[in-house]
Amino acid sequence: MPADDQPAVSNNQPAAASSSAPVAANTSSVPASAATASARTHTVARGDTLYSIAWTHNIDYRRLALANNLSAPYTIYPGQQLNLSESGVSESAISALPDIPASPAGELATTTGQRPQAAIDARRTGSVSTRQTEGVSWQWPAEGRMLSMFSEAGANRGIDIAGMQGQSVYAAADGDVVYAGSGIQGAGNLVILRHSARHLSAYMYNRAMVVGEGDRVRAGDKIAEMGSGPNGRDLLHFEVRVDGKPTDPVRFLPSR
Repeated sequence: MPADDQPAVSNNQPAAASSSAPVAANTSSVPASAATASARTHTVARGDTLYSIAWTHNIDYRRLALANNLSAPYTIYPGQQLNLSESGVSESAISALPDIPASPAGELATTTGQRPQAAIDARRTGSVSTRQTEGVSWQWPAEGRMLSMFSEAGANRGIDIAGMQGQSVYAAADGDVVYAGSGIQGAGNLVILRHSARHLSAYMYNRAMVVGEGDRVRAGDKIAEMGSGPNGRDLLHFEVRVDGKPTDPVRFLPSR
């Protein structure tokens, strides 16, 4: 989305606390902040986006916008309290929403809508297996064996893929970068991509990120470098959200 479409930031809003947070020292692959959505409000921190807040609390970003009467360009501010309740939000209202920008709270947007050259230069090469699921063409985000599977009960809201420090992490499908940062506790350097109005994917515990918020990527573009999970093992934690809800990524990825 062009930068001209992004919101300006009011100077009258409260100052923000730092959104940077270290990886939590626990044995679970799920960020502590994403483990429950029991809190009914969220205090916006500098660097938050509507997508990162929705991802943290396992809700649809479109419902979050409507529940808080946010209209285009959906500006949020550090210190603002957002209601996390989805009650009373109709499906017709969701389908009528325009595209939602990903500008961080309290900052002017730097949306480019372009593919970063570094992502293109290091994109995956050779023959790649893909799978068309729910209107999106998916591929595996990293080479390596699967260490742990998705748990419906919520113990693991994605899959863990083994690898090595610095190994390339790829976009699993075409999309837009709607969050790239370290502000979600327990997620390390996190990249979130939006592939459609309903589909998001998340890539956790990266050593470094190649893309930034507002970038556009193609499936197979390099978006990050693999880092270590909470237990010190080199891996990528990969999640897929459909309408804000954690969904087994294996449903979307091609067979190996």
